[in-house]
Amino acid sequence: MEECLEVLDREKEFPLDDVLVALIRLQLVAEDAQKLLVRDVMGDTDQTPTFLFKKSLLLRLQTIRDSMPAIAASNCMFPSLSMITFGIDAHQTLCRHGSRV
Repeated sequence: MEECLEVLDREKEFPLDDVLVALIRLQLVAEDAQKLLVRDVMGDTDQTPTFLFKKSLLLRLQTIRDSMPAIAASNCMFPSLSMITFGIDAHQTLCRHGSRV
């Protein structure tokens, strides 16, 4: 999928292709965050603690935000980005306090 995103981002055949690329990248970050949450809920302690992935996920979100075209600001992308960031922050808070969802 990453290769397809790169081609779509590079070619920009249609005016909203860059918005589509940003939305798909947001979805991929959200899916990765959700997988980590599920791993915590299931009590999988055999792998790296999930809170260690927060910085990487937030960096990916910032990269998406920084690369968004001006038209994205007029779409509903920023609320989606904020919700993903909020979910990652909430997950780390729960992990830090030893709580389970």
